Amino acid sequence: MNSANRKTSQTLQTVFLLLIAIVVVACLLVVQVSANDGTSDKRKESISYGCSTIKLRLKQLQSDDASVRVVLGQNYENMLTKLMDAMNNRLASNRVSSGELPGITVEFSKNLEYFRKNYISYDQKIDDLRKMNCEKDPSQFYEQLEKARKLRGELRFNYDKLNELIGDYSSELNSVWSGRGESK
Repeated sequence: MNSANRKTSQTLQTVFLLLIAIVVVACLLVVQVSANDGTSDKRKESISYGCSTIKLRLKQLQSDDASVRVVLGQNYENMLTKLMDAMNNRLASNRVSSGELPGITVEFSKNLEYFRKNYISYDQKIDDLRKMNCEKDPSQFYEQLEKARKLRGELRFNYDKLNELIGDYSSELNSVWSGRGESK
């Protein structure tokens, strides 16, 4: 179990570093779009002028996000099915009190579903952005870009919540084990 925890921790650290890299790329996109004095005409001009660069960055961002999403999705799914569900079932079959573990597992499962749905919405919004003609309609493009940023923020919230629940599960599991050891 200790080796599995270390491996999961290393994987989560790797995923977190990938997310940081993606955020840096997103920041570059933000700088490209908002590097002006805030006037609507300057923003439109900046978007129109840099349209091909923006679209190229969006393509790269979408590709990077998809890779991270796959890794995170697999890790979270494994965490749910191979660790949480399996541990809860094992504790139940051995008639060991599982404390709050089942409740944390249910909450994790719900948040994993939110993560999946929010990623689909976000990815679709990025697809829509990539199909838009930002040279001809920079205002609409910028409006849709802001919506994509909001969706990305929701994904970050899901990511943070899932990791918080992993920590909660780990703490509760330690409590269950320590309580079990004291009763012997």
